[in-house]
Parts: sequence; C-alpha cells; structure tokens
Amino acid sequence: MVQTVIDKNADLSRHTDLGIDEIRSILAGGAPEDKQRLIELYRVLLINARYDPVERSGVPDADGIPSPTFIHGVPTPFVHSFGAMQCIEEALTLLREGGFMLVSDYGFDADQPAQDVHEFQHFGGSIAIGLNFAQIDERFRGRDGVVVHAPPKAWEHVLSRFIARRPAPWAVEEFRRRFDRDRIDALGSAAAEARKRIEHGQLEAARWHYLEAMNRQPWSWVLLEEIAGFLVYRIRDFEAGLKVAMTALSINPIATGLWNVFGDALFYLRRHEEAAGAFGRAIEINPNEIRARLNLAWTLADMGRISDSLRIIAEALALDRRGEYRDALLGKQRDALEQLSAMHHEEQVRHVNRFRRHRGVPR
Repeated sequence: MVQTVIDKNADLSRHTDLGIDEIRSILAGGAPEDKQRLIELYRVLLINARYDPVERSGVPDADGIPSPTFIHGVPTPFVHSFGAMQCIEEALTLLREGGFMLVSDYGFDADQPAQDVHEFQHFGGSIAIGLNFAQIDERFRGRDGVVVHAPPKAWEHVLSRFIARRPAPWAVEEFRRRFDRDRIDALGSAAAEARKRIEHGQLEAARWHYLEAMNRQPWSWVLLEEIAGFLVYRIRDFEAGLKVAMTALSINPIATGLWNVFGDALFYLRRHEEAAGAFGRAIEINPNEIRARLNLAWTLADMGRISDSLRIIAEALALDRRGEYRDALLGKQRDALEQLSAMHHEEQVRHVNRFRRHRGVPR
C-alpha cells in the first residue's frame, strides 16, 4: 500500500501559490492544465509504504510469486514484475525467426536474494521500481524454446537480458561480449587513466589517454562531453573542444551539459551570437537549467546587452533554490551592475561635454 504525502515540514509557499484545499480539489477532479500547476510540488513529496498480506487469486501472474520467506517471523516483500512479464510475453509473439529483444533496467543481481531490493529509485522528480530479473529468468528461460541470456558478469547497476526463440548464435555471442562488465571496465580504463593524470597535473598525458578512450567508445556521448570539457576548461584548446562537443551533440542533441560545453567553446572563440544560441538551446530543452543561464548572462554582458544579462541572472537566482550557483550569479550581477553604471557615467560625460561652454576660444 503506497501513499504519496506532502512533507509536513515543507514551506509550500516556496513551491506553489495553492493552498492544501485547492491542491486536494485539483487532485480529485482537476483538468490536465490545472494539474500541471502541481508539478513543482514533487520537490516536497514523500512516499509512505506499508506491506499487507494479499490473496494470490487477486494478483496477476500469481504463479510467478514464490512462497513467502520470513525474517524474525515477518514476511519479506517481493517485487512482482508482472507488467514487465506481460510485455515480454506479447513481444515474443512479434519476433521474427532469429529476432531477439534486449531488456536493460535498474534492478538487483540475480545472485542476491530476490527480496534484497530497494523499494523505490528516484530519477529527478520521478520515482520508479526496478525489474525483478530473477523472476523474469524463472518465468521465461527454457519455456517454449525461449532462451534468456545474461552477461557473463553483470554491471554494477544496470542489468540486461537477451531474450529470444532460436536466435542466431552470433547474436548471443555479441550480446555476451558487448554487455560483459569486464569489457565495459576495459573500455573505461583509458578514461580512468586520463582522470588520474589530471589529478597529477599531467595534462598532455591525459589528453592522449582521452584520445584512446574516444577511439574505444566513439558512441559514448557522456564520455565525449567529459573530453570536450577537458579540452575547453583544462587544455583551453577551444577548437578541439568544439569539434568533440559537436560530435557528441550529433549522438545526443538533448544533453544540456553538452550544449553548455559547446557554448563555452564558442564564447572563448569570441563567437558570441552562436554561443548565446547554444545556451538558449539548453534552456529550451530544460526550462529549469541554471548553468546555461549563468553562461548566457556572461555572453550577453560581453555583447554589451547588460539589461538582458541582468534579467537572465534574476531568472537563474529564482530557480537556484539550492544555492549551487548563487555566488557565481551574484558575482556576475555585481559586475553587470558596475558595467551598467560605467556605461551610464560615460553617457552623462558625453552629454555634459556636448553642451558645456568653451572658454578662451578665439572669436
């Protein structure tokens, strides 16, 4: 039994202008556009859970639930992934000869007890429950010609399964090779070595290790973002960082971190209009993006658009509830205000000089 509640210690006025009764009313029957007003409340939501005995006859696919186990006389909970199993069941009917499905999700290692799982996992403002892969293995492996393969060694967090009927042997082997943790660790060893070199100040050596890492994983936009950031902020090779960021954005064009690195490289290359466009794109993707607003404020100030820079800083300060960027934003705000004052002073001097009387000038 799961209940969503509002944290009683939260100051609701910081997240919404609605009162409790209004929130209840919207939840009870509000229109979709009204419910959108509740989105920001996720920051103050908590989950309460209670485990009650249930009748198996009322549970879908109850045959996939083992007999209960007890710890100190208390039955342990079991994650019953009946929705995932029904999805796999239907997908199996759609596979062509030799076809396969690949399932990857957060979960727990099959070597652990099936009950040893986290209740919930948080992803930003959402809450999810990972799959019970041990149950899925038990349900499908060897049934009606179905094969279920796991990698030789599982990843630490994301678990994967290869499920098919009579798949091609090469496909099974390729899955086992690509998803084996030892291989993944080997792919990441060059990047790990580069990070070590950075810690010791050996930046050129780090650069060569990152090149090797990029050759091993040219599809990894996360790695490419790290490399682009290294080139822009550490090596200050802005052209190279720009190229790597462009490659990464061609793989994942909705990564706000990449747009920030891309924009920073353009800023340092004095391509201000393009930089402002890159930071604007990051804000379009995530309207709550704070770092891009800070970067955009710098860019606009450098372009002489001080009023626009101050407006963006004000937006960012309102969004930065945790204060992660507050010092940087306030520092830039002071700079922009001083710049605005200096511009005003220059205008005043020009105005005075235009009209002051000249003395000692020959008639």
